[in-house]
Amino acid sequence: RPGFRPSSRGSWERGLTEFVLAASRGNDRIPSMFHGTPRLVTGFALAVLLLTGSACGSERAAPTKAEKAASGENKGDEAPTASGKKGASSATAETSRDDRQYAVVVGRVRLADEVERLPRLSYQAVGLPKEAPPEQMPEECPPWSDDQLRPLKVSDDRALAPVLVSVVGFRKSPPAGKQTHRVVIRNCRLEPTLIAARVGDEVQVVNESDYPFLPTLGPSPFLQALPKGQSRTFPLPQGGVTTLYCGFNVPCGWTGVIVQHHPVFAVTKPDGTFRIERVPTEGDEITIHAWHPLLAEASQRIEPKPGQTQRIELTLTLPERHRPDGDEHQGPAPPEGDEGASATTPSRSGTPKLH
Repeated sequence: RPGFRPSSRGSWERGLTEFVLAASRGNDRIPSMFHGTPRLVTGFALAVLLLTGSACGSERAAPTKAEKAASGENKGDEAPTASGKKGASSATAETSRDDRQYAVVVGRVRLADEVERLPRLSYQAVGLPKEAPPEQMPEECPPWSDDQLRPLKVSDDRALAPVLVSVVGFRKSPPAGKQTHRVVIRNCRLEPTLIAARVGDEVQVVNESDYPFLPTLGPSPFLQALPKGQSRTFPLPQGGVTTLYCGFNVPCGWTGVIVQHHPVFAVTKPDGTFRIERVPTEGDEITIHAWHPLLAEASQRIEPKPGQTQRIELTLTLPERHRPDGDEHQGPAPPEGDEGASATTPSRSGTPKLH
């Protein structure tokens, strides 16, 4: 109509509707060129209106990705991150928000200055009779050396690895899913020599050596050969300290397995450092422990704050049960109440709290 200047799609639709109604009534406000043909004008206007409405409907039927994400559609699509890259889902964003209620503890574990030599494992701990010489190995494997009976490594600056670092004393454990911890028999030796796991996890042993070893986890009356290229999985249904080794006097080394009831732990890297994320901040006496089956435990009270990082250093020394006339140990001390522990293991002194 004269003087009508629509500013939006809705205004155009209202204007066109008025035009159609006026044309159907023969309104004199319609320009004179259309007076003689009200029906023609009405048909033309209705056609334009229908086309406009269908176009608008088509646009509304195709929501944007942002609208889909807000409405929960296309859950399989990856939402872009703040940097513009794909790969961060809404679940990841939710997890990131949840992590703000936890703290992070980082630090380093070192060996006490007074310890001149690291303790070693006995032949029995790695599956050999005490009287058997370490060179009694299959021809496919290199002979045993004294260094291979020492699972702990210390650097020039006294950094110690591998060592379990665990946090206890909090009120509620963060959620965690089941994990599979991989151990490899490489060059006839188990790697790594220490695993920290959670109740419900599992250990998968893969043999990459030519000899068919017989790996076993803890006391077991049944042993089965594991040929090269094959794997075997051992469940971890309960907490405690146990040993992974190979039986029948053909050793493949030693891996200490420490199973806890929560996921707030880490194992030190070769440089002695560790990082524990999602540390709960609510508790009366939150304490961090560092421990290895061949060493005494060290602990320290901490005060974790939500969203903050706390740095600490822990120092380990030899346990009281260490033999004064030598440096040989049978293996890990069994946890309290572990009736299935081997008779060759020493007393429980120095075993950490397995919460």
